Amino acid sequence: MAAPLTLEQALIRYDRLQSSKRHYNHYALGLYLQRADEVMAAVDNGADLRSEVCAAFSDRLRDYVLKQMGLAPLGERSTSLTYNPSR
Repeated sequence: MAAPLTLEQALIRYDRLQSSKRHYNHYALGLYLQRADEVMAAVDNGADLRSEVCAAFSDRLRDYVLKQMGLAPLGERSTSLTYNPSR
């Protein structure tokens, strides 16, 4: 498995994937990177990286970034719950 990316690298990679789509927002990368600066400033002040990424980004972008950074996306987090079938 490849080494986890930094937040900025993950955002740039996501933007590159989006750039081939029909309704691509040419201003999105700048907004992503501005928000990444805010996330990293909060982390430098003691905040949890995963929590800050989840608060800063949403939906596919959030899940993509978490996965690229080596953090489990929200749908893949391990829990202590186990499925026990009735039969």
